[in-house]
Amino acid sequence: MNSQILYRIARGACATAMGTVALAALCSCDDEETATTTPTAPAEVKASAPATSPEAAKEALFEQMVYTIGKLASQRVNDPEVTEPVREMLALTEGYYDAIAPTANGTIEKAKLALRIAEITLDLTAFAKAEGAYDTAQKDLDALPEAERNSREARRIQSAIFNGKAATLLFRNQAANALPWYEKALESDLGIYKELAPAEGEKLPEGAVEPELARAATDVMSSYRCLGECQFWAEDPEEARDTYNKGIELAKALDKLAPEMSIQYIRLLGNLGNLESRVGNKKEALNAWVQAVNFCQRLYAGNRRGDIRKEARLYFESLRPNVLALARELQDEQAAQVENQTLQETPANVPAASPEEPTPVPAPEQKQQ
Repeated sequence: MNSQILYRIARGACATAMGTVALAALCSCDDEETATTTPTAPAEVKASAPATSPEAAKEALFEQMVYTIGKLASQRVNDPEVTEPVREMLALTEGYYDAIAPTANGTIEKAKLALRIAEITLDLTAFAKAEGAYDTAQKDLDALPEAERNSREARRIQSAIFNGKAATLLFRNQAANALPWYEKALESDLGIYKELAPAEGEKLPEGAVEPELARAATDVMSSYRCLGECQFWAEDPEEARDTYNKGIELAKALDKLAPEMSIQYIRLLGNLGNLESRVGNKKEALNAWVQAVNFCQRLYAGNRRGDIRKEARLYFESLRPNVLALARELQDEQAAQVENQTLQETPANVPAASPEEPTPVPAPEQKQQ
């Protein structure tokens, strides 16, 4: 790996990520929600073991900077302080791709790097260019030997390419054309998930959710959410509702969620509430939003990760006005209790959970009457 290119990419990624650290500020308040079906705190993920050699350490650093911190940064490209560093990161990543191209053909590394270039380009809203970049990533993926092509890592790359192709179309108001790509992404993610999920009726082992399963479940719930959004924008709310509910039921079938899974579950509930509100099903909308708010409460209370707590806080604060407005309109006194709720370490009337415990998934709730 070219050390100068690695250093410059890492430096750019760090610069763009620094501004995101301050966004993890915490809130405090109280919660009088007494429902026993809301989840407790998820487990925290321990840091990876240190690399065992200088080359392995360099690869681990590159992985973190380009595919983790770099992704976090590029997703915040609308911040003026982030935009130019992200553009530089893209140029450097393209330069590194060109540098390895002659010797890396038919490797996962090349396909993964091509995908990252496409993702950054999409984050920069250069949709036409991003579409071409995803095509390049697909060619690199197709060049893999068959055995490697069928690996989980390759199939995850494939799903991300399908999702990216769909997004380039959806962002250009071509929802109908985006649908087949989102469907392919969901099919790919479901294939991986089914290889790792417990058999029907079986409970997950005690303790934290196994990382591979957590990642697969997060991916498939995200795909259900993206497909549902596209179906809604394609003016097919019935299909969108069915898709959201499939993602929600998948989460409930697992009986507990890792932190990233929890965020996707909240998004699915929130989207379902939005859909029901827009088609005039106010009671159903209120039910979905209340479930999401309750989930945010438990997730915030039991998790120490700043990024997860920030997401829980943002969704809680965005959903609470919707719940209040509908609760008043429908004269639902129980739902209206959210007016007195904010986030705190341990909500009132909710047992505190150990941060080492994953989040139990709430059992199906009765619809608000």
